[in-house]
Amino acid sequence: MKFDKRKLLSDSIYKYIRSNISNGTWKPDKQINEQKVADTLFVSRTPVRQALQRAYNEGLLGYNKYVGYFVAGSKREDIIEVFAIRIALEALQCYRAACNMSEGNWQKLQEINAEIRAISEHEGDYNCLYCLNEEFCAIIQQSAGMQRLPRFQELLSNYLHDYKAWFINNMERNDRAFWQYNDNLLAAMRQLDHAAIYRIVEQRWLDYRDYLLQQFSKNEN
Repeated sequence: MKFDKRKLLSDSIYKYIRSNISNGTWKPDKQINEQKVADTLFVSRTPVRQALQRAYNEGLLGYNKYVGYFVAGSKREDIIEVFAIRIALEALQCYRAACNMSEGNWQKLQEINAEIRAISEHEGDYNCLYCLNEEFCAIIQQSAGMQRLPRFQELLSNYLHDYKAWFINNMERNDRAFWQYNDNLLAAMRQLDHAAIYRIVEQRWLDYRDYLLQQFSKNEN
């Protein structure tokens, strides 16, 4: 099998661009200079140009003929649309996981959520709580058998820089209530009730969406 070295290089540069955007190193409206990126990474401009075009096609970057590429900021329409897609994908993932779940994994999810609840109610170690919730989500993700879904979810999050920053800053407050969400979700999954799963997932994400829309309105005024 022959590998296209130019494509591999372009993919690596794209990941570099995406990482700088998603972790907040490159803020919305920041101009991205093709030559500077090439110099930073010690590569030619051709793979950089390809990577920038890919990021532009995916909505991570905007383009103006006078200034070139720049980091795209979130718009009201982006926020509404991305959360609608995220809700649909996560509800589908949970339903698929419920259809495939082994009895051992059901038991494991219950045990993890019991630990999450104990930590939440007794103001325990937050880092432990976060790791447990990540493990809870990972079991559902694996049981769903949808290998491409995490990639889609990551791409969606990249559109909402403000959401990601807010979520990280408020993670402890949000995750301490996760055991209630997890408990309701498991009950709906046990019943294979897709409509109930969707409602539970929707309520969780709409709280975050509405907060972002409020912040967006404040910035507009």
